[in-house]
Amino acid sequence: MFTSLMQDLRYAVRQLRKNHGFTAVAALTLALGIGANTAIFSLLNAVLLRNLPIRQPEQLMLFGKGTWRGSMDGLPNRSWQLFSYPFFREFRQKNQVFSEVAAIDSIMFSTHGRVADGANLEKINAELVSGTYFDTLGVYPVLGRVLSDADDGTPGGHPVAVASYSWWLRRFAKDANVIGKSVTIRSTAYTVIGVAPPEFFGATVGQSPDLWIPLAMEKEISPGWNGLNENLFQSLYIIARRKANVSPEQAGADTNLLFKQIIRQYAGTQPSQKQLDGIQHAEIVLTPAAKGLSQLRREFSSL
Repeated sequence: MFTSLMQDLRYAVRQLRKNHGFTAVAALTLALGIGANTAIFSLLNAVLLRNLPIRQPEQLMLFGKGTWRGSMDGLPNRSWQLFSYPFFREFRQKNQVFSEVAAIDSIMFSTHGRVADGANLEKINAELVSGTYFDTLGVYPVLGRVLSDADDGTPGGHPVAVASYSWWLRRFAKDANVIGKSVTIRSTAYTVIGVAPPEFFGATVGQSPDLWIPLAMEKEISPGWNGLNENLFQSLYIIARRKANVSPEQAGADTNLLFKQIIRQYAGTQPSQKQLDGIQHAEIVLTPAAKGLSQLRREFSSL
């Protein structure tokens, strides 16, 4: 069998040498096929298969499925995916099943600003996140520091930003003096306090923020669309890190109990029967978030 195989290979090589055009077409076809398969696998790996480059991603949970965007202004009355800043703060304080909780604006802001002493406006993609964002994910800076809860405590009080590694490389060529530089968006100057690691592009697959800015700066970033102090301005995704000794089922049960207690307060002292019925049907479905949030995943997984 080996002798026959070698004879066939020698024959094939002789034929390819005689017909250079056919050989070129065959080689090009193979190259295109291998390249296409590699590109498809790389895309599927990024969208469907790969975990976020964070600490113990299997403990990360998303409130809902992360498919809604924008804002909701009514009392929750079914499976819910967007949440208000006051809800996030109260839930984080009172919950017993998560070691840390973070909030992310459901819309990434594409804006323009002046970097350092630059005279020209530059396009900047800014993602508003809670001060607990990096701690919840378990992401550590390569330079400077990340946001803290103290950066997110006072509306408009802490104009600071963490730069992505790719933006730092593109805009400052990895100059360590980026720490302390300012980025002026509208009339507010944000001080760069740190740089994220190179493998981290955020918690949402398919997005790549240049800067992460505290949610407390929402009004300064978006004067016409904000509601930091409004109980029912529900525009945030919530992610949380489940405690090691807590099962997903227990986390779900405790989350929904506290969820209904909080939103019952938002209905006021004399809620209508319709509001009470809606609150009774309201729920949060906890979704494993090891692979991050993705608007694309649902589309690709159904193909």
